[in-house]
This record gives sequence, C-alpha cells and structure tokens, in this order.
Amino acid sequence: TYINSLDVRVLGVAGGSMIRTDGKKIIDVGPRSAHIAGLNYAAFTPPEDIVNPKVEFVRPNASDPADYVAIRCENGQLLTLTNTCAANVLGIVKPEYFSYGNAESCRKAMHPLADMLGLSLEETARTILEISCAKIEGVIHELSEEYKLENDQSVLVGCGGGAGSLLPFTAEKMGLSYSIPE
Repeated sequence: TYINSLDVRVLGVAGGSMIRTDGKKIIDVGPRSAHIAGLNYAAFTPPEDIVNPKVEFVRPNASDPADYVAIRCENGQLLTLTNTCAANVLGIVKPEYFSYGNAESCRKAMHPLADMLGLSLEETARTILEISCAKIEGVIHELSEEYKLENDQSVLVGCGGGAGSLLPFTAEKMGLSYSIPE
C-alpha cells in the first residue's frame, strides 16, 4: 500500500464483501466479494434494470457454501448486495467516494432480502454494516492494546474503494475520527 503504518492486518471484509444468510438472519458478510463471484454490485446498476428482484443463493467459488446472497432481476441479470450497497441505503457514502452509488438501486435490490428476513431496509443495511464493523473493531482494539494506543489520540485512515462505505460507520460506532485520503 506504500503507507507507513504500525501494523497491517488483512480482514475478509471490504466494500464489495457479499452477504451470507441462512434465510432467517444474516450470518456473515464476506469473505467473498462481488469481484470474486463475478457479479455486479446493486449500487452500480441502473435502477431501471432492477425489476422484480428475487433472492438467489450462489457459491462465489466451487468450495464455498451456497449461502451468499445474489439478486436475480426480471431481465435475467444477477447482482449482489455488498457493504457498499448497505452504506448507500443508509446514506452514509459521500458523493466524492468511489463507493458512492445509486441509493434507489440499492433499496430496490435489498428489498427482497429484507422481506425474507422480516426486517426493514434500514435494519437490514445496518445489520450488514454492524457485522462487518465488528470484524474491523476487533482488530482495532487488538492493535490499540498491543501498541498501547489511546482512543482519543487515534484516527482511522481508510484507503481503497470501500473505505467510504465502512470507515464512517466504524468510526462513528467507535467514537473515533477518520480520514480517507485522495
């Protein structure tokens, strides 16, 4: 990354991470991504293409469980829901970030999942981000303890396309400031 840092940890969660469900609740987010599955994000799909969306389960890789959520549209297109989609549903992503997408598309595509789970769109999106954030938060706490860092002196710095989706949510939840460099 060419960024000076104290430590680097790799997590199986990013802006393109796909949602996993058992049909009753969201059980995980990631580690597979829309990119690995070869699917488009709902966030970057025109809303007029998302007609009569239905939940379909996929295996991003042959060895993966078949509990990753995809959305089949009436035109046959298969999309997926991601952290980026959830953040756009909640209006978290600012227009200057790569993860800024079409919130209407995200809401339309997420609706069948929310219905399946018996949740509102906002509850579904928040649950997705909370699961992802918990993974990030755990590592931040580990690093803070290991390096004896004080929270009031910590700033989260996020890079990459998904930073605009995950970083604001995580920083707010943890009470930290954040920065996303150009």
